Amino acid sequence: MHMRFVLIGLLCLSCGDESSSGSGGAGGSGGAGGSGGSDGGGLNLPVPQTDGDDLDVGHFERLRVGLVGDTRPAVSGGVYPTQIITHIYQELDARAPDFAVSLGDYVFVSPSNLAMAKAQMMTYLGARGNFHGNVYYVVGNHEGYGDNIVAFRQTMSNAAYFSVHGTVGTQTFKFVIVADDVWTPQEEVWIKQALAKQTTYTFICRHHPSYNTDTNEMYILSVLQPFARTLLIDGHTHLYQRQASREIVIGNGGAPLDSSYYGYVLLDVDPAGSVTVTSYRESDDAQMETFSVTP
Repeated sequence: MHMRFVLIGLLCLSCGDESSSGSGGAGGSGGAGGSGGSDGGGLNLPVPQTDGDDLDVGHFERLRVGLVGDTRPAVSGGVYPTQIITHIYQELDARAPDFAVSLGDYVFVSPSNLAMAKAQMMTYLGARGNFHGNVYYVVGNHEGYGDNIVAFRQTMSNAAYFSVHGTVGTQTFKFVIVADDVWTPQEEVWIKQALAKQTTYTFICRHHPSYNTDTNEMYILSVLQPFARTLLIDGHTHLYQRQASREIVIGNGGAPLDSSYYGYVLLDVDPAGSVTVTSYRESDDAQMETFSVTP
């Protein structure tokens, strides 16, 4: 079975300041969320029901992961970039990744407001419906406080942090989803345990890039750094960028650009021992960059 996986991220700060983030709270308990149910590739993958879940998605001959970044409006309560998000998901669906991970910032509602945040999330989910696979959701700073995190848990996902693991060929892989905007001591304990589990490929997915100088984000990075990883995958800056040999920033999914194009990324894991990352432009689906890393 060929595995197809998508990762989407939304980047920004709750009040438009891109240099800081709040630690947030645990938020509401939520409902089933928007990540459940899929007919992509005939897969019916599990979804997280609570913080700290470890989901076994099974065995795949190859692993394909799609990566996209920020989709929030330009201003609080502003016009949602539905057309761009819809087109990105249509392009992703045509390239048949197995499921998706979205990197945060689905809303711009400040101050937080439960009804308004839910309304924007539902607009996002409508556009996301053009992709027929599972989507796993990362919390962004725009969701990570007040009523907005309650809306996230009730509308997008019960869980804020969790992991997904399986096998590709004869190799093992895991994706560790970090909720850096609602960080707690309980999550820190869980993160260390999750990253300590040995796998051939380890992908750490979070909202904030490594160059964020907020005190809380720098501390979280210090927790992650001792552990081996194949790639650190994050957003929060509205561009696509290979930040370092083992870090990529993907935040050009619809929010106001810090670069020249909207787009998405595909990550292809070859069980023989390499990972290829390819960036695509939304307007014409043109390939913009490709590079490879080893486990």
